[in-house]
Amino acid sequence: MNKFILIIAVAILSGCQSNSRRNGLSDTSLTDSSIIDSTKKPVYHVTKLDSAKIKFLKKSFKITKDEFDANEMQWVRPIDEPRYVNRNGIYSYFQTNKGVASNLRFVIQYYSDDWLFIQKYQFSIDGKAYEYIPSKVETDNGDGGMIWEWFDDQADENLKTIMEAITKSKTTKIKMVGRQYFDIKTVTSRQKESIRKTLELYKLQGGS
Repeated sequence: MNKFILIIAVAILSGCQSNSRRNGLSDTSLTDSSIIDSTKKPVYHVTKLDSAKIKFLKKSFKITKDEFDANEMQWVRPIDEPRYVNRNGIYSYFQTNKGVASNLRFVIQYYSDDWLFIQKYQFSIDGKAYEYIPSKVETDNGDGGMIWEWFDDQADENLKTIMEAITKSKTTKIKMVGRQYFDIKTVTSRQKESIRKTLELYKLQGGS
């Protein structure tokens, strides 16, 4: 009887130790797994590009290759952008490196007979207000007393939001606020469509 009790006691004790070891291994495994996973390279799921759509959209753009760039850098600009900066205009363009889009840019050009010395741009897009302060506004003059002011900035999240809103709007007005005076321009349907196509092509080519 004593031997039987002793055998049972040993079996119970052995089982407890086994469970303890299993629990210990389980905890260590979670920790190790976390460490191992953190060293793994992330897996990127690339969406299949719509080549037909890209080909169609590219008809609305002029693509200029930088022959000195090893990454095959190209500028993708709308064919209806103003040819010179001494024109009123609003548009967007971007660059590609080996076919992948980046560096989305936004441009507003102001042409008039009097200076504003623009400080910021306020947008009324279907009644909703937005504002953008450019990194730098360039200025020049000529054409018998005419002036022009413009900015060409890489689009941050605020600008991207404004651009998206413009493309979906019925009415967009831009108030160019200068040091003392301001002027208001209305974005045309053609300009909206140009920006919309630029954003669409930019995204289809991997831009974010």
